[in-house]
Order: sequence, then structure tokens, then C-alpha cells
Amino acid sequence: MDPMMFVIAGLVLLSVVMLITGMAGAGKARMEDRLDQYRMDREVQPGAGVDRPRLRQRSYSGLPVLSVFLSQFKGSEQVAIFLEKAGVPLRVGEYYMIRYATGGLFASWPSPATCCRRCT
Repeated sequence: MDPMMFVIAGLVLLSVVMLITGMAGAGKARMEDRLDQYRMDREVQPGAGVDRPRLRQRSYSGLPVLSVFLSQFKGSEQVAIFLEKAGVPLRVGEYYMIRYATGGLFASWPSPATCCRRCT
């Protein structure tokens, strides 16, 4: 066999291993930060704008356009309060996206009766 094939295969293997370890190392710190939000023993740091009204601080989404859109609805404030009381670190926009995506997924899921007709 050609020794160049072994060199190329070794370099490809090395690059894949380095890519995987690099991605795992970079995501580990972010994952630890997100998991720390769920700890019960962590200390809550006071926000920088404590003296400002609470409604001015709230952001309903990471996207400014979506945040402005969601701020128009009374239900968004109620959902934000509900999520805050539950201790869930989600914004209202994230909550709505998860809710409607799972609803759409299960609505499009075939019923057992439909599945049995196709199988038989």
C-alpha cells in the first residue's frame, strides 16, 4: 500500500479528534453556566438597575423586534411572572416557541388509527 494513504488517513483522524475535543471544551463552560442557573444554593446577585421600575427591565425575547411585539400583550406579562415564580430561566419568547413547536409537532403526528391502516 501507498504510505501516503496512511499519512492522509492519520491527518484526517487527527483533525476530526481535535475538532471534537475543541467543540466539547468550548461548550462545557457554557453548559456549566446554564446548569448553574438551576442550583438552589447559588447566591442571587442584585441587578445593576435595582432602582428602575421592574417593567422597564424585562425583556420578553432576545430579538428586539419580537420583544416589542410580545410586550403589547397582557398575557406576556402574566407568562413572564409565571416563569419567574417557577424559577425557570426562560424568556417569554423562548417559552412560546417551545410551546407552539411541540403543539405543532403533536398535531401533525399521525393518530394510531391512521398508522394501523397504513401498516395492514
